[in-house]
Amino acid sequence: MKFQPLYVAGSRLAGPVKPLLKQAFYRAVIHPRIDSHVAICNSIPKSGTNKLRIFLANYLYKYYVDRDTLVTYAMTDDIIPNTREAYLANPDNYKPRDKWRHVFKGLPYDDIINCHTTRFLEYFDGKLVFVYRNPLDYLVSFFYNQYKYRPELSDKFAMVQEIIDGDLGNYIRHYTDMQRIGAKRDMFSITYENMMLYPHASYRPLLEYLNIPVDVDVLDRAVRDSDIKVVRKEEEAAGPIHSRPGYKGFFTRSGEIGQWKSVFTPEDVARCRAILAEAGMSLDSFIIEPPTDTMARAVEAPAPKES
Repeated sequence: MKFQPLYVAGSRLAGPVKPLLKQAFYRAVIHPRIDSHVAICNSIPKSGTNKLRIFLANYLYKYYVDRDTLVTYAMTDDIIPNTREAYLANPDNYKPRDKWRHVFKGLPYDDIINCHTTRFLEYFDGKLVFVYRNPLDYLVSFFYNQYKYRPELSDKFAMVQEIIDGDLGNYIRHYTDMQRIGAKRDMFSITYENMMLYPHASYRPLLEYLNIPVDVDVLDRAVRDSDIKVVRKEEEAAGPIHSRPGYKGFFTRSGEIGQWKSVFTPEDVARCRAILAEAGMSLDSFIIEPPTDTMARAVEAPAPKES
């Protein structure tokens, strides 16, 4: 029988009925079939989703299989292939993990799921990681990836400023949803900026949270092999990763922290600040500046937030 997503069919139901139906559907279908044996990494788009995936795939493979192997993006797609959006649309879309089950040996889950959706996460009781970045850099990166580099959308917007009202609103909704969920359960939050600037200090507590044994040598190797420069070389050799036909640029377009400074005027920044403030969010709390000298990189980053 073809699966029909109940949460879509019941989306017009009002009052307490809809949440009860959603929870009942989740407990009956999604949790026992999939969510009971996975960890979930939820991320705001263009906030380091694939950077974290490639690091985790490298670390797990190096720790449990062979520490000398460079795990490419193509291998990452094989080791950590599932997205929550796909199996929420139809649980039959979930790709079995038999081939790579040994990579998750000894862990309380046998897959790490990536997603941008927050649907049903309020009912999920497994390991939950949330990845986000400075909303201004998000707007710049999202503009190029979602619009400028896609031939079918490249003429939709001429400049980043044109997407502020719509896509900053999407950022706010996603972030506030995850903060609401994280306030009621344990959730490990990690920023793109700290992954880039302080990978060892950011990834070690993440591994501990995920119950993955920490090996300093493996951590060093995984950080090295998941660096954006390594992934960019793979893109240059094999073509853009994670892209549709006709995609005009590289997925690893910049990676720079603070690229918004060369894009937005003071008036643009004030506008974004005001929109965030209306949602009870402070722009300054998201700004993490790169260290001003190379020695500063040796200093431990602020501990990633576990809420």
